[in-house]
Amino acid sequence: MLISVTEPSSPHNTQALPGSRPHWPRHLLACIVLLTLTAIAYANADHERLFFDSIQLPLDRMLTDWPASLQRFWSSGLRPNQELTNLTFAANHVWNIRQGLPGFDVSSFVFVNVALHGACVLLLYGFIFRLAPRREGMILPALFAAAWFAVHPVHAASVLYVVQRRGILATLFYLLTLHGYLFARRPNPIVRRMLAWIGVMLFFFLALKSKNMSLTLPLAVVLIEFCLRAPNTSELRRILKWAIPIVCLFMIASIGLLYVLGTLDLSRGTISGVGTATSMEPWKQFITQMRALAAAWGLLLLPLPSSLCFDHVFQPSQRWTEPAVLICMALHAGIVSIAVVAAIRGRVLLSFGLLLFYISAIPWLFIPQSEQLVEYKMYLPGAGAACIVAAALEWLWRRHHASLMVALGVVVLAAIVPITHHRNNLVKSPDGLWRDVISKYPRHFRAWVSLGYSLAEANQFPQALDAYHRAIGLDPYNAQLRYYNGNALRALGRKTEAVSEYQEAHRIAGGDLHVAVNLAATLMDLGRTGEAVELLKRAIEQRWPSTDMLVVARAHFNLANAMASTGSLSDAETEYRNAIMSYEAYPQAHYGLGLLLNRLGRSNEAVEELHFALRVKPDFTEAQRALEDIMARPSEAAP
Repeated sequence: MLISVTEPSSPHNTQALPGSRPHWPRHLLACIVLLTLTAIAYANADHERLFFDSIQLPLDRMLTDWPASLQRFWSSGLRPNQELTNLTFAANHVWNIRQGLPGFDVSSFVFVNVALHGACVLLLYGFIFRLAPRREGMILPALFAAAWFAVHPVHAASVLYVVQRRGILATLFYLLTLHGYLFARRPNPIVRRMLAWIGVMLFFFLALKSKNMSLTLPLAVVLIEFCLRAPNTSELRRILKWAIPIVCLFMIASIGLLYVLGTLDLSRGTISGVGTATSMEPWKQFITQMRALAAAWGLLLLPLPSSLCFDHVFQPSQRWTEPAVLICMALHAGIVSIAVVAAIRGRVLLSFGLLLFYISAIPWLFIPQSEQLVEYKMYLPGAGAACIVAAALEWLWRRHHASLMVALGVVVLAAIVPITHHRNNLVKSPDGLWRDVISKYPRHFRAWVSLGYSLAEANQFPQALDAYHRAIGLDPYNAQLRYYNGNALRALGRKTEAVSEYQEAHRIAGGDLHVAVNLAATLMDLGRTGEAVELLKRAIEQRWPSTDMLVVARAHFNLANAMASTGSLSDAETEYRNAIMSYEAYPQAHYGLGLLLNRLGRSNEAVEELHFALRVKPDFTEAQRALEDIMARPSEAAP
């Protein structure tokens, strides 16, 4: 027999008592308050350009093709990934275009993130209220706890960082799954329970398609049962019959996912890691995360502006015996012990909140990461922390300190909303974001590089060079940095210096075709066409297999231009066609081929190529002008 969620000790007490006031008007008011607070916290949430990994969104051609994104979602199978998140990006892009906005209009993407955050806040409020052993008197504690989650400044890293919609969306379906489970386990009519279980499976699937971290959902379900049944020893034993298989299934699924992703080497029994942490051992990742989780508790419970940062520097630990590691492991062991005791004593919210924090951190405990302390990873753990806040406020309420509870809640919310506003202002421009990071971590290599890149995007090339030079002082052997520095020098007309930087980047990176393309273009600007031709021929042949085909097309296009300038027209035609074969929708290649064909006296073919270029890029002024010129004087086209 299932025990009621609302009253674990009284399984049949699920209906409101006769004469009791309905809760829905107060719930409606609470939802209005929560949405209002969310809107207030992010009223100034906007920024002019994408930052971090979000800048990669426009490069994903699937995101500009709604049918293709939908097809990718349906054909992706059961494998956890973020196809659903990408589908929302594609839908966002379509809506922007229909509204006459740029496809990747940042304001629109941030608005959707804020709306999804608001939906998570409402679900969290309902979940806290439903999970509490006694619902009477829980509206205000649940309201203040959800409001704390809504306006917490650490969550700005998820809401404003566009690509982290995946974490918000995963949390949304994570909470929906837990809501469905709470409904399914109640003694409702069989049809309702079946529908609830269908909802649980659907929401679980959608959570998995939002972000891989949703694999921990089965553990969260087990956690709910543990927290509700822990006061009754016989009931606790009963759940072991199905809890153990679920935990085993979770472990098998996690190992399988790591194998499919190529991060698990079964022959060696090692995990290769992600990002730049491929050489870091899993045990070092674990002990480093012991410190990172302690820091995460600090950021959630005491979000001081001096501690918050969009890009923390967190050095990995090397030994178990480090004092900081031992202290943090003792801290976590103590917290988990408190959670277990709280569950045995019937403190469901406190126990669940503490343990959910650790369950949601499992995906990062053993897989080596290049970023150890990242604020967007605290979004789901923040929901666990909100349960703890609700438990503390409920404790005050039960002891007739309602006035103190309300005053404390108002003061905390009033204190942290300005901090969230300040964080919103930091990312209005990427310059402000990176300057804030540098003010807290002056030797942060990525921050200096990113600041330089942001300044270069704003055409502030002298300032960008200053930032790049600071970064070169920290790591002179970074190919991407040298490439960016070369771009800035070229933009300032310092092409000889740019060639030196590109050559250094090419020496370090080897098969990076981006570098070769810009180096060849700069050599051509300096009249060193022969060098450019030889460089591009070698670079195309030696390029990395993973090179984007658009970059390959640009390399062939530049090679064709160089050959055409030296009179090798037949070879140039071949290279223009190679560019088109690499990336057919590259309008410049069709334009260049059209000019060449016209030069060779093949005006009909030239017209076809220029028409194609204009179909791909209707605002291609140069192609339009060339087409009009050919059509006006066809008889003059001669070799």
